[in-house]
Amino acid sequence: MDTLTAQSSGPAIIASRSYDARQRVQGISYSVNNTARLGWAYGFHPDYPHRRESAQSTVTGLPGWKWGFNDRGEVTSADRTEFAAAGQPAPVAGQSWGYGYDAIGNRSSMTRSAAAVR
Repeated sequence: MDTLTAQSSGPAIIASRSYDARQRVQGISYSVNNTARLGWAYGFHPDYPHRRESAQSTVTGLPGWKWGFNDRGEVTSADRTEFAAAGQPAPVAGQSWGYGYDAIGNRSSMTRSAAAVR
């Protein structure tokens, strides 16, 4: 974990980053006066080490994203999520997109659903 402290006048803002075993940023948090104010948690695909699959706020009610990919690494879905009280990302109704591609990788379609379904 590494931290950065910034202060010009007033309370100091502290930014902390945590890393996974592959040295990818796993989370970022910001605090003021030792009170957490904002944070993000990142998820990566286990077989594709540089493919970020989710970015989620650790503050209840703030949005995050979850992405799906095909075998060629093209984004096939994007779902907006909120951090639920149970600690798991919950889909946001009407905030789910799907993408289709032709044989050479050009995006050929886009859909938006009434509710995110996974």
